[in-house]
Amino acid sequence: MIRLLTQAEAAKRMGVSVEKLKRLRGQGMISYIPGRPVLFDEKDVDEFAAAYAERKRVKAALKVPGSPEYLEKKRQDAEGRHCMRIRVMMIHREMARKRGGK
Repeated sequence: MIRLLTQAEAAKRMGVSVEKLKRLRGQGMISYIPGRPVLFDEKDVDEFAAAYAERKRVKAALKVPGSPEYLEKKRQDAEGRHCMRIRVMMIHREMARKRGGK
C-alpha cells in the first residue's frame, strides 16, 4: 500500500528543514506529487533519506585523517596534481617549440 507524506512529515522523516526539502524538490533531487498540498511517497522519502545520510557520513569521513575515505581523497588529489603537472609541462614544451620554430 502506498503511503503519502506531506512536506512537513517528509522533512521530519529525512531530518531536514521544510525549506531544505523545498530546495531539494526544486533541484529535482527527490520525486513528489505536485498539488496542494505537495505530497511525497513514503518509500521515496525513506530511500532518499538513507542516501542523504550516507552522503553526509562520507563527507564527514573525508575530514577525518586516517579514514579510508580521507586516504582515497588524498590519493586522488595527488594523482590529479601529477596529471596537471604533466599537462603544464607539455604545454610549455609546445610553446617553446613554436617559439623556436619562428
